[in-house]
Amino acid sequence: MMRNENSRPDQGQERAVRSALAAPSAWLLGTSLRIGAEAVLSMELKDIQAAGIHYVELAWRNDEFDLTDPANVQRCTAIVDQARALGLEVWSIHLPYGPEWDVSSTRTEEREAAVARHSQLLRQAAQWNIQTAVLHPSWEPIPFEERDERLRGCKQGLARLTGIAAGLGIQLAVECLPRTCLGNTSSEIAQLLEADKRLGVCCDVNHLLQEAPEDFIRKISSRIYTVHMSDNDGVDERHFYPGEGVIRWNHVIAALADSGYQGPFLFEVRPVDPYKLSDCWKRLLQSYMDAHERYIAVTDQQVKQIILLDPEAENWAVSTAVWTWAPEEDKGFASLLSAWGLPTDAKLRWNSVYESYSMIVSDSAGLAAIVAYPQGDKQWGLNVGDNPHSVELLPDGNLAVAASHSGWVRIYLSSLGADAADYAEFSLAGAHGVQWDPQLQLLWAVGDDDLVALEIAGTSEAPVIREARRTALPTSSGHDLQPVYGNPDRLWVSTESHVYQYIKSRNEFDETYPGHEFISRANVKSVGNMPSGQVVSTVPDQLVRTETGCGLNDWCTDTVDFSISNKKAVLPGAAIYKARVWRASYN
Repeated sequence: MMRNENSRPDQGQERAVRSALAAPSAWLLGTSLRIGAEAVLSMELKDIQAAGIHYVELAWRNDEFDLTDPANVQRCTAIVDQARALGLEVWSIHLPYGPEWDVSSTRTEEREAAVARHSQLLRQAAQWNIQTAVLHPSWEPIPFEERDERLRGCKQGLARLTGIAAGLGIQLAVECLPRTCLGNTSSEIAQLLEADKRLGVCCDVNHLLQEAPEDFIRKISSRIYTVHMSDNDGVDERHFYPGEGVIRWNHVIAALADSGYQGPFLFEVRPVDPYKLSDCWKRLLQSYMDAHERYIAVTDQQVKQIILLDPEAENWAVSTAVWTWAPEEDKGFASLLSAWGLPTDAKLRWNSVYESYSMIVSDSAGLAAIVAYPQGDKQWGLNVGDNPHSVELLPDGNLAVAASHSGWVRIYLSSLGADAADYAEFSLAGAHGVQWDPQLQLLWAVGDDDLVALEIAGTSEAPVIREARRTALPTSSGHDLQPVYGNPDRLWVSTESHVYQYIKSRNEFDETYPGHEFISRANVKSVGNMPSGQVVSTVPDQLVRTETGCGLNDWCTDTVDFSISNKKAVLPGAAIYKARVWRASYN
């Protein structure tokens, strides 16, 4: 049976670099690997960088690598310098572990000696400008009868080291460990965190054998400063690549996202292959997004929130929401709160500027914004006025906005900064919807009488909008515009009386698409389909359900209609304007 690495002091001298991928997600993500002294020759840092890895952790397996030796200090300094020259950030340092490094020792003199050793390395880490340090809270085995005393001793040692680290500008993270080690459950980690409010946690999911990693993450939440990611067999740690063991990775990533984790997603796997690590992360992320994109986002004007809901839930209620958002002062929206109150659109998109997922939103009160998803922080925002109805994030990071009152489509230069206010404008009477087309490289927009295709020429800093195609709508008052997922040649277009599918290649509107007899109706405010083909739409209650539903205004509803299942999902007390399929892809 493979034992914990801190039970294998006979593995010999080794230094290590854990490396981290820059992540296409809501937080910084990455991979982690250990490179032995001899392995640096065969796996150079340039290979790690070439695989798309952006973050590294410097580490040692055991105390046989003596960092008090000037030659070893020089070797590690060279690694740090080389990493940074390649654009790799040295995210963290993993402090050594073993009997001589055990801060939980019951012998005061031994514990003090361990604290002194760690302190020396923390000072060296500060010289390298490394700002996170990971520490094992104990060695093992720990007899049951000693556990309480070892926990008390560990807290004393952690309190000392946290203060020293803080004075050096380093955040200390105590790592959860397996088997008889201290910190093998969230409850024990919580006890250790009592040592100092500045002390954080390194969540090593491979070590969590007594509770589900996602449960640990949700309990420890914001105290998680960094992570080590690999899979296990449910019996002992294995350091498998994620997906080769029993850990439920969609749940782990969701828990990290919900907890607002901001650090790298550091893998710690064996054997190490930077390209395999990169591919593994991409598969993890795609699996997570595939699972996550089954949700529906609604713009609820009653509670003034974007609410993410699971269409498979038996009953909808705000309390069962997957996620909610409204602008908050401490999220960067202090000057824009007055521009929020009647949300009109919300979409999930990949943001090329931040290399993360973002939500884009609009509000009749004037707000158009790009929001970090799921954290909710402002990435860009402006009171654009004129009743914005729809938004679209362009591949270059600029934001397209359609506003009905003055009849325009604008491209805001949001790629230039969080408060960038410059824009290019195209006039379109009654502009209500915008949708990017990655195949044709066009921005589609719908207004009162026309569907137009716009070419965005020029540069991101100076875009130029040119009309490439204009097609008259079959009926007046165009409203919603969305992709027909599964058929990139088609768009959903709603008007005041019908719902059509527009066929791009034929430049014509289809009124007889499958299910049209149930989907096409008057005053549909939003329409779109899930990857399964299920069509999701909203229509005002005062037009179709006058005896029930939303009474806030004459354009909202408390009900989302699902065509295939003929299901009507009700959010009690809501004033839903639009329901959006929560999908990042454009078509």
